Amino acid sequence: MQNVRAERWDKENPQQAEVVFAKSGSFEDNQLRLSDYQAFTVNYAAAADLAAGSQDSAPADADPAANLLALRQQAEAVNDRIRAVFPAIVQGPDPAQPLVIEAGTSRKEMLAQYADAIGADTQGWDELSAVIRDPKAELAERQAAAMTLSRKVALPFGNLVLALAALPFALRFGRSLGVSLGMALLVALAYYLLTAVGLTLAGSSTGLAALLWPWLGNVMMLITGLLLLRRT
Repeated sequence: MQNVRAERWDKENPQQAEVVFAKSGSFEDNQLRLSDYQAFTVNYAAAADLAAGSQDSAPADADPAANLLALRQQAEAVNDRIRAVFPAIVQGPDPAQPLVIEAGTSRKEMLAQYADAIGADTQGWDELSAVIRDPKAELAERQAAAMTLSRKVALPFGNLVLALAALPFALRFGRSLGVSLGMALLVALAYYLLTAVGLTLAGSSTGLAALLWPWLGNVMMLITGLLLLRRT
């Protein structure tokens, strides 16, 4: 990775964070290794006080010595405010020595959670089934687990449904490579749009509807494929 930025927020002080900037880094397992880095502790509450204090007017005393003393005191007060905004600044003494950060989740878990918003997550069949059967779990948790499990079952069937939906186009336009690729792209796009709509509706539904909406893409593409295949 190049030009990496990592942040960690203080739970006890939500307006304070540790920010690390690095020219390069790597992420393997649960360890984030950053090279040639600079680390800052930033207090955003103090930054607001610093911005408010910047409106202070300069002293206007007739005595030059008093003015000089007042300016010095004002400069020291500004320096104190700046130090309060950045209570700690750390720069790596040797760019070859990396800063190792233990992440809360592994690289594989992060890829599963964020790479595919429709199909991937970190929960498995056993974990979801345990939540559904847990009598102590809240209704919303069991409902969410059931919807996720329904989605996990529905998505693998998408390959068969897409193949069935694409078959009529392959029979009709199979000799033209460009048209075939275009039709395949449109079919896949339609399937994922319908699936995304179904998941959105499932998230706002309850009961049996929340379990059926994830199958919207499969059902619609299955019906469309059968109708087109019948006419071919």
